[in-house]
Amino acid sequence: MEWVELAMIRTNTTVLNEVDVETAAHIRVSLRKKLKAQPMQHTYTAVVKRVADAWIGWIEEVPGVNCQETSREELLESLRITLVEAIEFNRAEAIGAAGHGFEELPIAV
Repeated sequence: MEWVELAMIRTNTTVLNEVDVETAAHIRVSLRKKLKAQPMQHTYTAVVKRVADAWIGWIEEVPGVNCQETSREELLESLRITLVEAIEFNRAEAIGAAGHGFEELPIAV
């Protein structure tokens, strides 16, 4: 099986998770659709801070989603993109781990 590295875009960090080529392609297509579609239905909390000449930020509810940019606006956009990527990657990873014959069910909290 051929493997690729999938990196979080527009961040100063790279996530080194290996996924097969088919899964990576599915993630990219899904991300493009989500980013072009209407805003996501869920609301997350961005924690942002100015440090020297940079803005840094995290998404409270999702570990590992953090970014650094030169402006607040760029930071918020990077956080949004990175959050969508993380959710889609986690979804693809869960589906891959489940194999065949699984169900996807919504869970409200």
